[in-house]
Amino acid sequence: MTARDLDIPDLAAVFGLSETKMRRRVYRFEKLLGGIGVAGKRVLEVGAGDGVFSCLLSLWGARSVISLEPEQEGHDAGALARFTANVRTLKLENVTPMATTLQAYDAPLGGFDLIISVASVNHLDEESCIGLPGSAAARKSYIELFRKFHDALTDGGLLIAADCGRANLFAWPARRLGIRNPLAPTVEWWKHQQPRVWGELLAAAGFSRCSWRWVFPSPLWLGADRLLSNAPLAYLSTSFFVLNAQRTGHMV
Repeated sequence: MTARDLDIPDLAAVFGLSETKMRRRVYRFEKLLGGIGVAGKRVLEVGAGDGVFSCLLSLWGARSVISLEPEQEGHDAGALARFTANVRTLKLENVTPMATTLQAYDAPLGGFDLIISVASVNHLDEESCIGLPGSAAARKSYIELFRKFHDALTDGGLLIAADCGRANLFAWPARRLGIRNPLAPTVEWWKHQQPRVWGELLAAAGFSRCSWRWVFPSPLWLGADRLLSNAPLAYLSTSFFVLNAQRTGHMV
């Protein structure tokens, strides 16, 4: 299934979004997957927010989707309630929203083919994330969390993590002078890390292969977003990346 197979107006009405915003969310979802199929896969989404991606995973043919959204401080209040209502409206019986953190979730060993984390990897342990990579205690915390990802994946399973990197033209002035990135005005850059840092920690947690790509997450006129999908221009725009890490076997 692709975006062309979805009834965008109907989905926009269900999720309470404009058609333009709904198309952007679907576009971002497709960029996140990067051509990786989800049909028949058992999926865990960590930090599911309002559940749009989890619902799209089901519509794309996922076998099952477990969606963790703790709604802790700083999260979108009421997101989980809206998510649950949308699951009922769309009659997605294979999507299970859960109000819990990764730390509290009793993940089944080898229970998932795919784990997805969108803008949540830095929130798994925000204090430790800020201290990376200089703090041994912070590294230990994240290695333990990533081992939980590793153990929850089946042999050959894949983790997809998408987030903003710490390095950005606006990172220093945004914090010191109050100058914010016009494309990402709410990002607190010092609370993020570069994909290289995450890759090193994932390797330490047992993941065998790791790669990442810079992505401009929104569609632009005449495909100009593709021109921004590289490290130098990401530094000048949103610093958004998609990281793939596989438990074992050959890269998907």
